[in-house]
Amino acid sequence: MPMLDGRMLDRRILCGPIGVVICLVLAFCARDARCGTPSDPTPPPAGFPQVLETHEFTYTDGYRVLLDARYPDPTLHAPGPDGWPILVLIHGLDGKRQGVSQSALAFASRGYMAISYDVRGQGDSYLLNDPALYGWTGFGIRERIDLAEVMEEVESIYQDISDFDRIGVSGGSQGAIHSFFAAADSGKTYPPEYGRVNPFPVISCAVPIAFTPDLEDVIFNRGKAAHRYILRPPSFTEPVLRSFLTANINSEDFDAIVNLLYDSRIDLCTRLQNSIVPLFATASYDDFWTPVTPLTNLWTSLTQPKRLMLSTGGHSSPGNQGLAFRFQADRFRWINHYIKGIQNGIDTEDPVYAAIVPRNPASYNSLEAVWNTRTLPSLDSSLRRTRSAFLRENGSIRLRPASGTEPADVLAQTNLTGLDMATYADNDLSPAELMQHIPLAPIVYESAALRRAYHFFGSPDVTLHVTSSQTTFQLHVAFFDVDEDGEARFFAGGSFTSRDDVPAGDNLIRVQMDFHSYLMREGHKLRIQIENLAWFRPPLEPQTSIIRRAPVFQDFTVLVQHDAVRPTAVEVSILRPE
Repeated sequence: MPMLDGRMLDRRILCGPIGVVICLVLAFCARDARCGTPSDPTPPPAGFPQVLETHEFTYTDGYRVLLDARYPDPTLHAPGPDGWPILVLIHGLDGKRQGVSQSALAFASRGYMAISYDVRGQGDSYLLNDPALYGWTGFGIRERIDLAEVMEEVESIYQDISDFDRIGVSGGSQGAIHSFFAAADSGKTYPPEYGRVNPFPVISCAVPIAFTPDLEDVIFNRGKAAHRYILRPPSFTEPVLRSFLTANINSEDFDAIVNLLYDSRIDLCTRLQNSIVPLFATASYDDFWTPVTPLTNLWTSLTQPKRLMLSTGGHSSPGNQGLAFRFQADRFRWINHYIKGIQNGIDTEDPVYAAIVPRNPASYNSLEAVWNTRTLPSLDSSLRRTRSAFLRENGSIRLRPASGTEPADVLAQTNLTGLDMATYADNDLSPAELMQHIPLAPIVYESAALRRAYHFFGSPDVTLHVTSSQTTFQLHVAFFDVDEDGEARFFAGGSFTSRDDVPAGDNLIRVQMDFHSYLMREGHKLRIQIENLAWFRPPLEPQTSIIRRAPVFQDFTVLVQHDAVRPTAVEVSILRPE
């Protein structure tokens, strides 16, 4: 399994097999152009012919970078009096500026100056620089400053034909993170020690694709664990940073990494909560890289115009042509409305578009399958009902807690070979290979057959009463849909890692599960497993899975309590029928 797959996302969402979607969307969105503001020329039916120009310039820290500008051919079409609006398109990690060329072509043909550039440490630009001095900064502050300097360079080169007062940013994976940077930093300054005095350019809108802004949680679990894909920083990482990351990952000192990489003064989520930049974000339920939950947790606190699409297609999740078409159409409409002022109605539609994940693996993995969807006015809990259940003795799930004593269930991890973090990371062990060293030790609970169908929608909460003499351990909770034939289908997971964060003895632990939209049918059973490994395993084809959070390597024993005094409870959100 590749460590990082930003390039794959560029291909799957923005071009590749689903690239034809962009061509179809051009025709679908042509009507938008005819409703544009008087200052913007109306694109011809086939779109504006374009020119492509490549420029090299140097950032203020000496790094040399290449950028591409694609815009309507000036010998055939002049811009309006304000110039062409600017749209910056940003590629995925370990990609290059050409990875977003399909999107750049599409937007330039509709009257935008589409800009793409090689993110620091990547693409052709990396070859222009000394790798002993420069490289990727792990989504650090320098990448945020780079993005501002790219926009300012475009203004300098194209000041007569571009409109610096109308700027949009969009991209997938790494490009999504940078799109969040733009929305969060718009018009704001950085602390003086970062060397940039001027405010970040003002942004008109942003469309991040398939990532969350809560990097501290997704990548380093707030200093408790590391995402599997980052255990060995990529070779193009800035050398000093790469050495620091490797040493602290090997020693499992994730707090040190968090303290270096994340400055609370410019915290991305906090800045987004204070942003007015219109934001259209997407997330994929079964994305190996990033769960939906950190984004949905933040969503209700955002006050700017916003739109959210929850579906599939991000990173390792299955592609789907119909959902890709819907996203690309809505992206065009969002950008046209908030940059060009086109009144296309997207600002008045229900702002949450949520696909329902199919149970059947063939439908789930098919590009052509039609997924059912819901549109909602918000993610407000008032649209959902909360249902509670309790883990009980004999591996049962019941609607009521215990009224007396019940024996605890034992989860015991044993590291059979003395495997450590460095060996695990260096050898890129698959889940099956890891389990040869640290066997999976699940506790299994199962409900009675459901008397009716339930649409699970949200992030289930599992409140565990546990007892342990150890203070370092990891617990993973996995939800399965079990049909009448006993076939189990994984559909949600969530984990908790303690590194001396809880005292020995009795503790109450909350595990927030992945946000999901999943329909369990009448007659099926809910199975819940509490495990020692964060094993994420949706039914992808060809079948694959991941240990999403690196494990702890110490032996441990945890007792899961479920008596009258120490109940272990599950809360799920059920979406009300339309």
